[in-house]
Amino acid sequence: MLLCRAILGNMGTIKPGSQDEFLSIYDSGVDNCSNPSYYVIWPSKLGTHISLEYLISFRLTPEIQGKFS
Repeated sequence: MLLCRAILGNMGTIKPGSQDEFLSIYDSGVDNCSNPSYYVIWPSKLGTHISLEYLISFRLTPEIQGKFS
């Protein structure tokens, strides 16, 4: 599991299911600029706008692994 910090920069509104091309004038996309519930960072911005904060790893016990097999 990764926990990352994102710099949104100049946000633009994108609608769910939209097939529009990435909006080059925006750094990121959100569903609602005033109260966003999801965020999209363009692939060209991944190296500069996202930083890893924590990497969480864990191992499931055999009993739990069997439930998901």
